[in-house]
Amino acid sequence: LENGSNYDWMNSLNMKLNIKEITSHGPELNRVIQLFNRTNQFHLSGKKYNKNIFQKILESKEKSYYAGTLIDNIGSEGIISVIGFIQKKDIILIEDFILSCRVFGRYIDISMLKPVLEIALEKNCAVNFSFYDTGRNKVVKEFIYKSIIKNAFIPNENIVKLISKINSIPIKIIS
Repeated sequence: LENGSNYDWMNSLNMKLNIKEITSHGPELNRVIQLFNRTNQFHLSGKKYNKNIFQKILESKEKSYYAGTLIDNIGSEGIISVIGFIQKKDIILIEDFILSCRVFGRYIDISMLKPVLEIALEKNCAVNFSFYDTGRNKVVKEFIYKSIIKNAFIPNENIVKLISKINSIPIKIIS
């Protein structure tokens, strides 16, 4: 992210991204299910869920899911992103990653990775993305293959650099 008009505009928004773990009976479940079922462009897996199935996944504790809520000077966007992952030995595999098109271009995509990257750093893991091409999710494909991450894989030695890059974005991340 470079200083300039986009940076200044984002800084002026005073954005706060609250990222918290989703629980099986949390109040955010209906919106999370809605995001899974309505989002196409930035949807890593293309999976659709109903509330009962998603609650069972959360209760199994095999995967961790986080939801991101965005608030800025204009108001609250509500829950605009979901990320779900599983840890397998020395790799964290991101299986679900959704971002509402309402917040494209504000670096929420990369910012949502911060808690996952911090867990990877703590557990000395690399991060991998499980991308499924639905034919409609080109935006997420470009994010993981062309922009910041490259080849859908973040080796452990690059995690500190990526966290540093995220920390330079004018978004206050609360997690």
